[in-house]
Amino acid sequence: MRVDGDAEIVVRIADNGSGGADLRAGSGLRGLQERVHAVGGRLLVSEAVPRGTLVEAVLPCGS
Repeated sequence: MRVDGDAEIVVRIADNGSGGADLRAGSGLRGLQERVHAVGGRLLVSEAVPRGTLVEAVLPCGS
């Protein structure tokens, strides 16, 4: 939940590949990041443990 009381929905996608996803390279993740930001959300890309990539979109929902 957000501090201001508005609800959020979190979508997490992980794989067990070699990792190394980069928002600066190519257009796939960058395009997704632009769409998430357009609705007031945020996109996080990080290394999954023990290997792979974790993509997390946090989107506002509610009134």
